Amino acid sequence: MGFSDLVSFLTIIPVGGRTVRDAASSSHWLPAVGLLVGVPAGLLGWFVSIYAGPLAGGAAALAAACIMTGLHHVDGLADFADGLMARGSRERRIAAMRDKATGAGGATAVVLCLLLAAAAASQRIGVELFVAVVLAEVAAKYAVVVTAAVGRAAAAGGGSLFCEATGGKRLATATCMWLVPGILAMWLFPGSNLGFLAILGAASAAAAAVAVTAAAQNAFGGVTGDVMGAAHEAGRAAAMISVVSAWAA
Repeated sequence: MGFSDLVSFLTIIPVGGRTVRDAASSSHWLPAVGLLVGVPAGLLGWFVSIYAGPLAGGAAALAAACIMTGLHHVDGLADFADGLMARGSRERRIAAMRDKATGAGGATAVVLCLLLAAAAASQRIGVELFVAVVLAEVAAKYAVVVTAAVGRAAAAGGGSLFCEATGGKRLATATCMWLVPGILAMWLFPGSNLGFLAILGAASAAAAAVAVTAAAQNAFGGVTGDVMGAAHEAGRAAAMISVVSAWAA
């Protein structure tokens, strides 16, 4: 219980229960869920990039990651953007965010964010694309932990459960999941920049999460599950861009 609920809640992997409260209690394991999603998505991107080119490989990997998470976070990004575009009180903005219909703001935000991530991923091929996809997916899940830890709940719901459950200790645990392996990789493989890329990707995703959280708290008075989904997508794009840019430098 706990981790399996987290996997079930955030992915389409059939592992059992789907209790949001138990999933929230295991929020520190989100980077591990990113690994669970990123490895098969990265392998698909690796295979496709070899036979159909890096652009197709990057797009295939991103599509696989989105499908494996049931478009859960993409939907959150669309709702978040619609809420930001709404005019009026915080209550009206939250109502717009919760509206099931997707507006122009939401559609534009999703297209731009996914295009940025896919364009960045397409700069790598083969095993390098695989590594970039895995690092970006782990970093994206870490962005959700950051938002849940630093943000305050705007309204009751799944997002508030994650905010309540995710404190400093769980944030520290999630941070160690990428920081410690990154440092070890830098020490064990001094000729490789893999450890640096892992740390850079997660730091970039965290920065994107803080920006999304700040915008949400200004517009809605706090964060919701949709805001966490937006932080995930923004974090993935930021991590992918920074990892690929640093790799090419």
